Amino acid sequence: LRRAGCTLSADDVETILDAEQRAWWNGVVVAPDTIATLLRLQSMNIRVGICSNAPYHAPSLHSQLKHLGLATYLDSATFSADIGWRKPSSHIFTSALNSLGTAAAETVMVGDRVREDVTGAHLSGLRAILLREHHRDAAGPGDADLVLEKLADLPEVIAARSG
Repeated sequence: LRRAGCTLSADDVETILDAEQRAWWNGVVVAPDTIATLLRLQSMNIRVGICSNAPYHAPSLHSQLKHLGLATYLDSATFSADIGWRKPSSHIFTSALNSLGTAAAETVMVGDRVREDVTGAHLSGLRAILLREHHRDAAGPGDADLVLEKLADLPEVIAARSG
């Protein structure tokens, strides 16, 4: 890669991107109930994956999950940067389902954006829960199958509906 009068190898570019992302990670904080919620879902034998439109270098996103201690609690991680499609495209949901090893009809998307997460999930045959804990996307009646204020409430909702 030749830019601004200097030539960088692919390894150089990777090193620079990695350094930039690692600096950014220092400001990222995992919400307090996240690990406990993921542990509870694991104890219920529920497969959990992340499906994200995060616009960053894909290897850095996977490394960030490890750095934050989240990778241990996930069965899969699907990033738009990995597959070239963003939510609400059915391509990213299909990739996420394949990675997770589940069928759309038995999978629930939990997300905080109506268009990307809820509508995209519905168009791909998944049920969808709108989460309002960190983002307040306006939802109309019937947009989501369920609206939750906190991720920590998810295990109880799943237990109640499957019991």
